[in-house]
Amino acid sequence: MKRFLLALLSLTLIPLAGQAAVNTWSHVVVSVQINNGGEALGEPDGVGATFEEEGAGWIELGFPEESTEDLTLYYIYPFLHEFSWDRPILEVEFWNVGTLLTEQEKLINEATPLWGTPIPYSGTEPYDRVRIYHTSGNLIEIDAIGFEAATSEEEEEETEAVVDTDDDGLSDEEEEALGTVANNSDTDGDDLSDGDEVNTHGTNPLDDDSDDDGLTDGAEVSDEGTDPLDSDSDDDGFSDGWELDNGYNPLASSSSPSERHSTYPQLVKLEDDGDTETTHDTAVYAIDNEGYRRPFTNETVYFSWFTDFSQVTTLSPSSMATVPLGAPMPMHQGTWLVKIQSANDVYAVEEGGVLRRIPDEATAETYYGPDWADRVRDLPPTDWPRYTVGEDLGLVHPDDMMIRDDNLIVWHVRNSVKRQIPEADLTYHGVQDVHIVPYNTISPLDTSAEDLLDTYVTGLLYDRSDDFNWYNF
Repeated sequence: MKRFLLALLSLTLIPLAGQAAVNTWSHVVVSVQINNGGEALGEPDGVGATFEEEGAGWIELGFPEESTEDLTLYYIYPFLHEFSWDRPILEVEFWNVGTLLTEQEKLINEATPLWGTPIPYSGTEPYDRVRIYHTSGNLIEIDAIGFEAATSEEEEEETEAVVDTDDDGLSDEEEEALGTVANNSDTDGDDLSDGDEVNTHGTNPLDDDSDDDGLTDGAEVSDEGTDPLDSDSDDDGFSDGWELDNGYNPLASSSSPSERHSTYPQLVKLEDDGDTETTHDTAVYAIDNEGYRRPFTNETVYFSWFTDFSQVTTLSPSSMATVPLGAPMPMHQGTWLVKIQSANDVYAVEEGGVLRRIPDEATAETYYGPDWADRVRDLPPTDWPRYTVGEDLGLVHPDDMMIRDDNLIVWHVRNSVKRQIPEADLTYHGVQDVHIVPYNTISPLDTSAEDLLDTYVTGLLYDRSDDFNWYNF
């Protein structure tokens, strides 16, 4: 997601139109589990106090006089991901000596804002200090915090003298610093004024689509009601632009192309660079639950998980760079068999890339039927070190095997426990028909496999709230 980052510019901080001009800064500090607490004192200087760990510690900053004005917080947080789960959340408490007056939660939705971020004060009694806790998400640095004290009449007259040629809410001096056009109220032509983009929406006045979802910022704000800073406003794994182009509601996850379990990963790739000689823009990644992008090394691995590329979202190079690279994806666990190209041993795949060698063809035919070889996929030798070899497959089905029995019941097997998945929920959970070994149609089938299945403990029926780690990679 693109955001307007100008924190590295060497500029004097100029208050934006409609934003408080901070002139009173914190001057004393007390902290717990904070590094370099003194760096949060005084005016912002690009160096801040840091929390030692997520969800722990606090910093208390005092002011030279009492106030009931809103605060402005300056923080340092250089990378804001596409994904919302890792965004920092702060708890801000307003105090007067030993009395807690009020508190509020602040979600960090912008990377290192040049003009700071407002912390509104809803109390009536004056405060003389604030205490800031980090409750969750990535860690940030607290650079400075302050408020606007009463100004003299001369200062007010000077403020009124600011020149705004295009009447967009930004002074000409501010527009020069930002790179926008001083005589064009909408520099990027997205139907939002430059002032509204900077002061109200936090979008980039130099980019008509700040979150790269295929919708202009103006369309998201004025027409669709979607978030111009979030490419997937309803967090259903489909970009807002894609949903509108394909007839779905970008504000309702229930209107997604098909309902999917919450663990369904986001699939991403780089946008096409237009050069037929390059291949880096063809690589597809799955985003894991820790925010890493996990590459598929080849189509064999990709199609063991997904049926097509319809759910892949394109990202700009700058957006892709904010998502850290993780380990390559393994073959999907359960009913695929793999072998290295230079050897004859065949293995079943379990969760996390654990391989169970199948000792002989008779064992393979027992569990997978006479056509077991159709499930074998060759892996290149370079992929082999990414897997772990476990014990040989014995008198038990491999974990995560999917079986359809003679009664057309689909069973998920793990640790010698079988649990039924309703046929109507297979797609919801991400189970493809090719993942299921059809004991009901295999002929001839070694009845010992069915007999073994009958001996397993029968667990509870899966419902849509269950997660059986089908997308655990």
